[in-house]
Amino acid sequence: MSNAFLDAARLGRNDWWRYALSVIIVLFSTLVLGALPLTVAAVLVSLDDDPATTINFANGALAGVSPVLSLVLLMLPFVTGLAALLGCVVLFHCRAPRTLITPGRPVRWRRVLLAAAVWAGLVALLAAVEALLYPGRFAFTLDLPRLLPFALAALLVVPLQTSAEELFFRGYLLQGLGLWLRQPLLLSLLSGLAFAAPHLSNPEVNAGFWPVMGFYFLFGFVLAAVTLRTQSAEVALGVHASNNLFTAVVANFAGSALETPSLFTASGFSPWYNLIGSACALLVLYALFARQSPRTIIPVAPPPAADPAPPPSGR
Repeated sequence: MSNAFLDAARLGRNDWWRYALSVIIVLFSTLVLGALPLTVAAVLVSLDDDPATTINFANGALAGVSPVLSLVLLMLPFVTGLAALLGCVVLFHCRAPRTLITPGRPVRWRRVLLAAAVWAGLVALLAAVEALLYPGRFAFTLDLPRLLPFALAALLVVPLQTSAEELFFRGYLLQGLGLWLRQPLLLSLLSGLAFAAPHLSNPEVNAGFWPVMGFYFLFGFVLAAVTLRTQSAEVALGVHASNNLFTAVVANFAGSALETPSLFTASGFSPWYNLIGSACALLVLYALFARQSPRTIIPVAPPPAADPAPPPSGR
C-alpha cells in the first residue's frame, strides 16, 4: 500500500542502529539535559527555608514561584528533545526535518491553524456540557496580572512541547514503523499505545486508570489515523497544541499535570465523561479532516538519476 507520508522515511538512511541511537539521544536530551534546570530550581526551592515555595512531587511543578517560570522549566525538556530529534533526522537519517510533517510539498500552516480552531471549539463545547452536567464544578478564577504573562509564555512554549511529541510519535516513530508495517490500523494502534505510555505517571491517572489511559490512547490513535489518511501531520500538530493551550489558559482542573492560572478552574475531574466526550469529539475531527483526498499529496520519489552522457559524435 503506497503512502507518501510513510515513504518519506525511505528518502533517508534507515539502518536499525540509526533509529536506536536517535531514540536514545532524544530520551537523554529530554529526560536528563532538559530536566537539569528544573532539578536545580527544585533544589534551590527546597533549601530556601521559605514555606511559601514548595515542590509539587505529583507533577514536578514549583509552587509559590512565578507560574511563567514554572511553565518554562516544565516545558524545557521538550524543547531540548525537539532539538535533538531534528538534529538526528538531519545527521543520522540525512533527510529534511520537514518530511516528519509532510512529504513532497511545503507545510500548510493554515491547515494547522484550522485544525487547532476546530479542536478548540470541540473542547469548549465539551467543557460547557460538563458545566451543565455538574453544576458548580467550574469557578471563574480570572487573575489578569497573572494570566496575561502566563498566556503569552504558553503561546510560545506549549506549541514547542506539543510539536516535540507529535514529531516524535506521529512523525519519527510512525514513519519508522512504516518501513516494516503498512497496515494503517495496526500503525495507529501502535502509535496510540506508544503515546499513552509516557502519560502513565500523570496525576489525573489516580482519578481512574482505565478511562484516563483510554483517553491518551484514543487521542494518539486518532491523530495517527488522521495523519496516515491525509498523509500529513498538520492536523495532529494543530489539535495537540490547541488541546494543551485550552487546558493551560482557558479551563483547567485542580490537580492536573500542569496547574495554571487559567480563566476557569474545575474543582473535580470526571474521567469517564472525559473519555466519552473526547471520543465523540475525535470522531467529529476525523470525519471533518480525513475526507481529504490523497491525490492532493505529491508522491515522494527518489531523486531522478543523472542523464547519461551523450555518445561521442562520429567523424
